Amino acid sequence: MAIKTHVRQEGNSIFITFEGQLDFETSDQLREHLTRMQPRLQEKQVVFDLGGLQFVGSSGISAFVHALRE
Repeated sequence: MAIKTHVRQEGNSIFITFEGQLDFETSDQLREHLTRMQPRLQEKQVVFDLGGLQFVGSSGISAFVHALRE
């Protein structure tokens, strides 16, 4: 299953909503999404909405935190 990313901007804030599953199989896809968005995120307040995820595995959380650090 794929992970879907929705992005919207309001003023100086960017809201990123995830849907699907965040696990071992989708962690590379998540990292790729965040890497592509990185230039847009400079000097912005970023809000992540994980409420649309049906499943979150430990490997998915690890990839998410690692991508945030990058």
